[in-house]
Amino acid sequence: MLLGEFSRVQEYIHSHICEEIDIDELSEVACITKTYLIRLFRKEFGTSPLQYINKKKVERAQLLLCTTDMPVKEVAYRIGFNDQSYFIRMYRKVTGTTPQEYRKQQGLS
Repeated sequence: MLLGEFSRVQEYIHSHICEEIDIDELSEVACITKTYLIRLFRKEFGTSPLQYINKKKVERAQLLLCTTDMPVKEVAYRIGFNDQSYFIRMYRKVTGTTPQEYRKQQGLS
């Protein structure tokens, strides 16, 4: 995959970060198979597309947690999660802390 395809894939992820992003969609954006996309993505970024997406979702969640007083459930919903418990587990896996603990660490809660 050329740099242009990675650029398109990254742009797609960033512009759809508040939605559920499917790896099949990304492979269509890059015009390569799902398996090949995953392999090349991991080689280029050192992580799988799903882990990259989750990291970007957490970054967006952190922005919302810092700049708004919306409940964690609303933050989860805003970044494309229908299940607050799953969001909290994923957030903890990526950051090592919960969204509520993050807010407290930032002096926002």
